Amino acid sequence: MQAVKPIRENTGYLGVIHRDGALADNEKRLMEYIAAFKHAMLFTPSVLLADHMVFSPNFERAYRKDKGFRDIFGAGLVEIAYFEKYNNGRAFTLVEHRKFREYLRRKRDPRYDPRIPECPGDPFDAELEAIQASAGSRMPDAQWRRRPSAWYS
Repeated sequence: MQAVKPIRENTGYLGVIHRDGALADNEKRLMEYIAAFKHAMLFTPSVLLADHMVFSPNFERAYRKDKGFRDIFGAGLVEIAYFEKYNNGRAFTLVEHRKFREYLRRKRDPRYDPRIPECPGDPFDAELEAIQASAGSRMPDAQWRRRPSAWYS
C-alpha cells in the first residue's frame, strides 16, 4: 500500500452515495449520483469516502463516463478511509478489497481466492489503482465498522 498522504481538515463524509443507498445502484439515477458528489464539493474542501463506497455500480459508471467526476479524484479532493484490514493490521488496497468481496460473493469458491496469483482480475482494477494513487488516505480503527472486517491473516 502506498504511503499515507496528509489529510485535510474539515473533510466532509459523503454518506448520500453510500453503496447501500438508493443512488448507488440504479443506473437511471446516475446523473443524480454524480450531481450529489459534485454538490458536496461546494461545501467542503474535500470529500471522505469509506473504502466500500467505490464498489457501487454507479460509482464505477460515474468514474468511467464522467470526466468531471474523474477530475475530482485527480485534483486530490477525495480521501478514502480504509476500514477493511487483514488480521495483521495492514489495510486492503482497493483491488484487494474488490477481490475479497468477489470471493465472498462467490461463497469462497477457491478459484476466486484472492491470495492465489491465478485469482481473476476485473476490468475496473486499473481504475481502482488510479483512484487509490490520487486519493488521500485515512486509516481509521477497523472496530468502527458494524462487523469484524479482518478476513485473513
